[in-house]
Amino acid sequence: MYEQSDEISPRSLHSYLRGERECHSIALMRSWLSTFREPESSVLEDLARRIAHAALSDADALKSTIRPNDDNEHTKRWFEIVFEFLYLYMHLTNRVADAELGQERRCKVQHQLYPLIVRPTIESIFGHWPQNLKDGIESDFSKYLNSSEIEYGDCKQLLDRDNPLSEDALFSKFAGIVCDLLGADKNNFTAYAGTFMRVIDLVLDSCNKLKLRETLREVGKEL
Repeated sequence: MYEQSDEISPRSLHSYLRGERECHSIALMRSWLSTFREPESSVLEDLARRIAHAALSDADALKSTIRPNDDNEHTKRWFEIVFEFLYLYMHLTNRVADAELGQERRCKVQHQLYPLIVRPTIESIFGHWPQNLKDGIESDFSKYLNSSEIEYGDCKQLLDRDNPLSEDALFSKFAGIVCDLLGADKNNFTAYAGTFMRVIDLVLDSCNKLKLRETLREVGKEL
């Protein structure tokens, strides 16, 4: 799942990011987030905005800890981390929607939320690229999102309080993936554990801000 590939993939963007300006892409994404206006936005549109904002903010918070070989590698890894946060928060939304709304309405939420997040995010970052490349990125995003749904869906708990480094729990599995993308050194246990727990802390804070349970109950009223 994490092997290097020549595909146009959110987890393998190196050949497509050469020469890109990271600050330009961040500005574009922030510009897209600002297009959601209140009070016209629906509850689901607002949730899409908050999920994208959480992914961007959390990836920003980890940017200084990326250990790249060069500037292009730094940019590639940062984008991969943004997408990984999106995979997680979209999975959590599905998980909570299933518990709060049932399978049928959860499927409706998933169907409506996907286009509100994925294509606008791709357009905000890669909007000036040829359409076939953007289509390829979206296709691979969908593939890796589905893979993440399966991988994360196998986790029976969010966090093992007795063993937070255990990757059997969802947040711990996610933190391990992000640490790999950051290039964290597993041989330096103290530093690795510190980065690992920082990732989990970012997720916990964003989950509190997203208020998925309350928000999805409101979304259910609109379906």
